[in-house]
Amino acid sequence: MASARLRWRLLRDMDEWLAVPMVLLSLAWLAIVVWELVSGTTQLLTTVGIVIWIIFIAEYVVRFALAPDKLVFLRHQWLPLIALAVPALRMFRAFAFLRAARGLRGVRLVRIVGTANRSMNALKATLERRGFGYVAGLTLLVIALGAAGMLNFENARDVEGGFTSYGHALWWTGMLVASIGTESWPVTTEGRLLTMLLATYGLAMFGYVAATFASFFVGRDAEEKKWTRRRQRGHCRAVEGGAAPPRRAGQADSRAMSNPAPMEALLAAELPEEQGWQYEPKWDGFRCLALRDGDDIQLISRSGKPLGRYFPEVVAMLAKVGEKRFLLDGELILPIGDALSFEALQMRLHPAESRIRKLSQETPAELMLFDILSLAGKAQDARPLRDRRAALERFHASQRVAGLLLSPATTDLATARGWLERSGGALDGVVAKRLDQPYRFGERAMVKVKQQRTADCVVGGFRYAEKQKEVGSLLLGLYGEDGLLHHVGFTSAIAARDRPALTERLEKLVEPPGFTGNAPGGPSRWANARTGAWEPLAPELVAEVRYDQVTGRRFRHGTGFLRWRPDKEPRQCTFDQLAPELRPSELAELFGA
Repeated sequence: MASARLRWRLLRDMDEWLAVPMVLLSLAWLAIVVWELVSGTTQLLTTVGIVIWIIFIAEYVVRFALAPDKLVFLRHQWLPLIALAVPALRMFRAFAFLRAARGLRGVRLVRIVGTANRSMNALKATLERRGFGYVAGLTLLVIALGAAGMLNFENARDVEGGFTSYGHALWWTGMLVASIGTESWPVTTEGRLLTMLLATYGLAMFGYVAATFASFFVGRDAEEKKWTRRRQRGHCRAVEGGAAPPRRAGQADSRAMSNPAPMEALLAAELPEEQGWQYEPKWDGFRCLALRDGDDIQLISRSGKPLGRYFPEVVAMLAKVGEKRFLLDGELILPIGDALSFEALQMRLHPAESRIRKLSQETPAELMLFDILSLAGKAQDARPLRDRRAALERFHASQRVAGLLLSPATTDLATARGWLERSGGALDGVVAKRLDQPYRFGERAMVKVKQQRTADCVVGGFRYAEKQKEVGSLLLGLYGEDGLLHHVGFTSAIAARDRPALTERLEKLVEPPGFTGNAPGGPSRWANARTGAWEPLAPELVAEVRYDQVTGRRFRHGTGFLRWRPDKEPRQCTFDQLAPELRPSELAELFGA
């Protein structure tokens, strides 16, 4: 195990030492290959190419010798091996199959693909993140090398209607990669294969660009929603400050009805103990405002986004309510079997309507009510909570619609503490509201106390902090029934004074694979190379962390680091210690219903 760790560290150190020299050599190699394909070779180019080739071979052999797992190394490095083997074939030109033009063109195609792979790796090492700059540089590289190959395979000297110059081939390749297309098409088999590879890359690049623009506009939409909420909060403060006349109870507020933002909570360590507070369970679901105006029914999320298309069964349920105009505050919850599932709610946010319809029939959601803001065209939000609660209870009792639930409430502190202590994963804590307080749209005007639990987790890996060589976060794992170590979350609550020593300690334990089951994800459009890259560790360290919620056998949020547990055997860190989800059959007992 120690030998494997040492080899892993040597490989990583070698990558750092040779990063810049290998990038320069790879770009020089690319230039030589392009020149040879376009204009032919010279004695100087041949000599320089052989020297670079020998350096590449030496680097490959050293990396192979240091690799702890040779088969894994070969599986990931087979294409560079082929690219290194192709130049050696020049020594065996006497063989008939290599003298044939077809054989030479086939070897050139392999060399082009191998050179592109080596150059891509060099480009990736040069750019810290795989963002738009990486894709643009990669596209220029592919076009330059692809055009050289097409000119070699489809030269006008050998093929009727072929390319007359490198510029001609460069223009054709650029049009192909840009998915614009051209009128001429290759004749040779090698040219057609290279065209297929270039077209495939062009399709992938088009998808990336489309996704980038989509993400940009989605981000702008989210930003607009955020500013809308800020403006709403500013409006509420202006009303309180006397900039606008206050509303009387029962007077409708068209602005709140047309674009409401729910009242939110401030996080606290303990429940308030003085008189005048009402306590309610904080449900683990999707916060939702249900707005009905005649036949128009809307479900509005905390951020202001519509939820109706994702929960058509809840819209249909609200259509059965006798009252035609109302605004209700509540939580969407979803029972699966004998447990409430937040993960099943997340699965509803699917773009395909057919999928949503299927799930809405198989696993219908329910709406848990805890406030009423408008009824029969008369606003209720200016009334104190005790009056709104009474109105909500009367409204719920008069409807008796399946799936429309009333959340329990109490003024007894001991009962609220019992909810906090006994409840499981279905509850996210307890909320406290002032009985004499009106509803404040978009403001943090209530108090929430979240459940905090602890778990002992194996540290299966870590990530470096951005632009630093110090640990940024620890990656946590638990052993499942299958005996594998599964990634369950992270903690970044590491004191700055402890990071240097901890980094040194962790680097001595670097050893793949780290997680033997579900592992952390890599770079993507949502996670750059820094956030995606991680260092695997031997499963030796155990950390006790504090968490609030578990979704799909993973911590939903970042955890808080409490202490190291050298007394705990890593194999003892299993999923059994996580708090189970609250079952609907236990709700009656929990709430005394």
